[in-house]
Amino acid sequence: PVASLGFPGLAVLLKRCKPLQGLYDDAIGAASDEKSLPVLTEVPRPIVQRCNHCKEMDISKCTAFRRGRRVSLSWCLETCEASRGSDVEAVSAQSSSGGGQAAASWGRGALWVPTSLQTEASNQEEVDLSQDATAEDLRGWGTEGAEWAWAHDGVRQNGWLRMCSGGGLASRWGTGRWHLLEAVSPPLLCVTFHDVEHVLRLDEPGRGPPGCELVAKRRLSSEKSLLQDVGSPAYQSALDPRTPPCCPTRGWPCPGAGRNSLA
Repeated sequence: PVASLGFPGLAVLLKRCKPLQGLYDDAIGAASDEKSLPVLTEVPRPIVQRCNHCKEMDISKCTAFRRGRRVSLSWCLETCEASRGSDVEAVSAQSSSGGGQAAASWGRGALWVPTSLQTEASNQEEVDLSQDATAEDLRGWGTEGAEWAWAHDGVRQNGWLRMCSGGGLASRWGTGRWHLLEAVSPPLLCVTFHDVEHVLRLDEPGRGPPGCELVAKRRLSSEKSLLQDVGSPAYQSALDPRTPPCCPTRGWPCPGAGRNSLA
């Protein structure tokens, strides 16, 4: 049965659904007859949230329907890229203000979420993302800026990173931390998100457009951070400029990469 997989079942979900509160209650209650019932022109504002699975921003939109004194909502879910016009304005406004509609009784936030994704979301670090890291904070990386594009295959961008002051990290995959490994010059950049530590090395000057490559990766749920493994062969290998990249993943400076993902 589905309950054994952690899914409570449709009947249980329907029992848990909360009724839509306040949208037309007063106007409908005050109507003396059918002719004076309100025209359904007011609907809740779109809700912008980050998907727990793909980590992209999405938008929930709804339409109201009335039959007599009964009102219902029909809502749909779209990626922010698929929305246009006023919806894009709503995305920008809510993103800049931090949202604030997570407790709505409709939309994706009211749906059942698998336990594994709930746990993953609860493990997101609370970090200060209000200001970008400065060139002084980033040392040798500072001349290229705080925002970088990310490509798992080394060619096509599928993510982004933004280093913030105080060591906070924003990324397509959620929040995290960044540190500099200054045992070499220029220093290595360690970025951690999704409980995985990525050790990045700047490309040599003159090799081409500025960029970086991944020289080490560790899953912190089962391995020590490289910063806590000083002196180990893996640590020494990461410091050696002759060490080849551990995978095709690459990054490059891309000002506005995180903000452009909402456009």
